[in-house]
Amino acid sequence: MSSALKSSAVIWSFLIMPKASCATGAILCLGALLGSVGLAAEELPDIADHVQASVVSIAAERTDQTPQATGDKDQDADAAKSNLRQGSGMVLSADGYIVTTTSLVEKVGKITIVLSDGRQMTAQIMGRDPRTGIALLKAAGATGLTAVHFADAHALRRGTSVFSIGNVYGLQNSLSAGVIAAIRRASGPVVHLVLQTDMVVYPGSTGALLFNMKGEVLGMFTSNYSSAGKRTGVGLAVSSNLIREVTDKLQKFGVVDRGWLGVQVRKTTDEEASALAIEKGSGLMVLKVVDGGPAASAGLAPGDAIAMVNGQVMHDIVPFASAIANLPSGTDVTLGIARKSGRSDVHVKLGRLPDTQTVTATAPPAAPGTPEDKALACLRYVPSVGMTVAVACEE
Repeated sequence: MSSALKSSAVIWSFLIMPKASCATGAILCLGALLGSVGLAAEELPDIADHVQASVVSIAAERTDQTPQATGDKDQDADAAKSNLRQGSGMVLSADGYIVTTTSLVEKVGKITIVLSDGRQMTAQIMGRDPRTGIALLKAAGATGLTAVHFADAHALRRGTSVFSIGNVYGLQNSLSAGVIAAIRRASGPVVHLVLQTDMVVYPGSTGALLFNMKGEVLGMFTSNYSSAGKRTGVGLAVSSNLIREVTDKLQKFGVVDRGWLGVQVRKTTDEEASALAIEKGSGLMVLKVVDGGPAASAGLAPGDAIAMVNGQVMHDIVPFASAIANLPSGTDVTLGIARKSGRSDVHVKLGRLPDTQTVTATAPPAAPGTPEDKALACLRYVPSVGMTVAVACEE
């Protein structure tokens, strides 16, 4: 690899670092960067060079905007360019299956895949999963493409060295490097790992890939938290494990079928558990039942507590949501229900979780003397799963 290419890759990492961390000078900043990823100066460019053939750039023509011809060539060219969505994706298989984000290919017409060697080919959408932001494409006539290798994100630890390659506002194979800043688990009807890095990931980086230092894919950036009025933010990536799970279903069926019960729940309090004669710390109190939903048809009502699902004791909302959503629609499940009148088993045939449904989870009521705003969970929209969930309130 030429020294010019090595320098180029390192410079990209240097340029996208927060300005505050570079205040002591370019040489110290670059040294801090290389130290943070635990690599000698020559290693990262070589690894990036090795994996870039598996990273593609994607241009999608929007169908929700139609530029009007003005007769001015420059103005018309700018209008046509603004009608494009640009982002990144990964090669899933040698015969042209490509993974990207749903936001990139929503309401679009022609989709063009650009390989790292400059070759272009059109693609069609094979399936989308709005819940996770993952979409599967198929490039026409593709053969012999270089597929990615996946790592197990469940074995990942905070502080692990990582790097990203993607198409930033049309700038192909842009590279950045850093570490895993946090590993979070998104709750709600889709439970999965969300990887947060200390890299500044620009909004134009949708679909950029997150690699470990072996060149294996750890995740894909699907969302970006930005401060008001600023163009940069904290990048959040869906994990490699979720990508494999979702794309396997999209490739086989074209959709991801998840079970749906149709209830809003919260954890029971110790007092409620004692009154219902269930184990303290277990049980989920039903707050609301969706009219016409599976739970309503089975006779569930507010005030019931779901103690078990198919014989498994429910201690929290996350495993409960996972237990239901991981089953396909039409599955018969047995719920252990605790009521004031006693315990009983209720049999429910799951419906299908709607792609666009907003689901909320609620915290237990405030303990006596506790300010209400400290007791309740804070609702936050999570772009990577496209829904609102309850999270711990920040001080």
